Amino acid sequence: MFITAANALAMGLYSVGGSLGRILGDRLSNMLFAWLRAAELSCDRGALLVAQDLDVVLSALLKLVGGSQSLNGQLSTEAFLQQARSYDQAGGRGLGRFLRQQLEVGLTHPLPVLRVRELERWYNSEMYGGIVGRGVLIKEEEGGKEDEMEKEAVVGV
Repeated sequence: MFITAANALAMGLYSVGGSLGRILGDRLSNMLFAWLRAAELSCDRGALLVAQDLDVVLSALLKLVGGSQSLNGQLSTEAFLQQARSYDQAGGRGLGRFLRQQLEVGLTHPLPVLRVRELERWYNSEMYGGIVGRGVLIKEEEGGKEDEMEKEAVVGV
């Protein structure tokens, strides 16, 4: 609902015409795209919380990026991580930083290399470790009685 409202507002600003309408419409659109990219990173974090295995999540992301099942055997999550690390070094300052920002203009999803970098950073963070470490073991009950097959689930608090 908010995405639709923001898009409608941006289109309205563009239709106002003139430089001010275009500037405000561009600014709002850029903010909306940045929010969408951040939401995708949150989804990646959710996948990592469920899988609790960085290699599994990176492998799934790599397969989505690779685009072909015939390449699955040739894909390397370690090479993917290396590319993410080198991307930071190449785009850290000046022209590199500017070019990196320009690559993201108008994208609803972060670049795959940035998704990998952020996943690895979060996986190694105290926040992720704290969330996984605070999991609580619960038992599923059926009709007041414990199920014969005790189903256990880890729930983040």
